[in-house]
Amino acid sequence: MYPRIPHRVDGELLRYAARFGLLAHKDDQIDEHDRYAIRAGFWREIDVRTATERTPAGE
Repeated sequence: MYPRIPHRVDGELLRYAARFGLLAHKDDQIDEHDRYAIRAGFWREIDVRTATERTPAGE
């Protein structure tokens, strides 16, 4: 439902989350669940700042 984040931006987003302690409960490993959560937070913030509403697929 969202465009794909460019690979370089995606990698930087994940590194930022790790570097600034957003994954403090982890041991420097970002698993797939973390990646989805970080990306979802990125898109939520984009939506808030652009006042965009999205509906989940299938609705």
